[in-house]
Amino acid sequence: MNLPILQPELIQLSHEELITEIVTLRKRNAALEAQQTLDEEQPERKWLDISLQDITAATAASTGQEFLTILAKHLSLALQIRHAVITELINDELQTLAFWSDGQAQPPTAFPLSEAPCCSLSMKVGGYQCLRGLQQQFQGYQLLASLEGESYIGVPLRDSEGRSIGNICVIHDRPIKYPQQVEAILRIFAARASVELERQRSADVLQKSLAEKEVLLQEIHHRVKNNLQTVCSLLRLQANTIKDSQALEQLRESQNRVHAMGLIHEKLYQSKNLAQINFAEYLQSLVEDLFNSYNADRHRVNVRFDVVPVRFCVDIANPCGLILNELVSNVLKHAFPDDRPGTIQISLQRTASQYALTVQDDGIGLPPDLNVNQTRSLGLRLVRSLVQQLKGTLTVEGQQGTRFVITFAVE
Repeated sequence: MNLPILQPELIQLSHEELITEIVTLRKRNAALEAQQTLDEEQPERKWLDISLQDITAATAASTGQEFLTILAKHLSLALQIRHAVITELINDELQTLAFWSDGQAQPPTAFPLSEAPCCSLSMKVGGYQCLRGLQQQFQGYQLLASLEGESYIGVPLRDSEGRSIGNICVIHDRPIKYPQQVEAILRIFAARASVELERQRSADVLQKSLAEKEVLLQEIHHRVKNNLQTVCSLLRLQANTIKDSQALEQLRESQNRVHAMGLIHEKLYQSKNLAQINFAEYLQSLVEDLFNSYNADRHRVNVRFDVVPVRFCVDIANPCGLILNELVSNVLKHAFPDDRPGTIQISLQRTASQYALTVQDDGIGLPPDLNVNQTRSLGLRLVRSLVQQLKGTLTVEGQQGTRFVITFAVE
């Protein structure tokens, strides 16, 4: 039996001192062994740190679909793995959101959930691994065969309630180097990918809901327009049976008012913006229709427009349109008797806090004894009521021609 050779200085020590020295030597030996283990693990740790830094730097400024695309690309590049795939689970099918293969992005594809390795592999610590023999284990899986997959690591994507909504995985044609570190990286980025996917799903739901509401609103405008056109047709038919000129004129005025409202819904139905109307375009169409209704000669009565570009909602456009209908109708009926020529000026201007709608003509003016605030004329009473509805003010000048100015604020 060979006994260890003790150093001379240890032989001279007392029993207690010898025990202390042995404990010290054991601690040094344990420290050396720990350092040796750390040195052996250092390449993996260094590789993990570099890979994380590269992928984090590449994806930091991106969101949504852009983030998923960049993530798939840099997972493949940084981990030096041929294929990186991010999928979304829809019913029983996985659809690729980002697919990077052999150095380039691949078009979207879909495959049955039953052909995904994650459905057959046992999950270990939040991920799935098949480190060799992938094609042999999953024969008949067309996507894996086309990718020449030999090894696979994937982790699930989960929503805020823990439900599976997709998968993020890497596939290589050789055994994947440092598989535990690769899975750790996938788990780190799967957390953010899950958030981006869930946010994208929410945005898609909102967009779909908005599109449905736009279609519904468009249909409402279309039906309102049709209903008002039906009312106009009924009034026209009724007018054909009336001989009294005063009653006939009242019916035509009512018909023009209904048409003014219907024209708003027609413009909204034709517009891409279903909530607001191009008021300058509407205003010109309304005036043109009034000229046709009263058989006014455009060569004898000239119209000048000075309207700022503006879009009004129905709550503003409707009363403004009816006011314009009444004022222009009055001009065409009363301002230019005996084929007198003249000009109508229509303007809409904006100041810092309000709009000013002006209808002015150079006709014969208002009767001297007419009090606009006390008149029994239905048209002018309607104008006053509509100005109140706009919470605006009405100014009237009738000495040299007639000038109506309606000022109102729009939030």
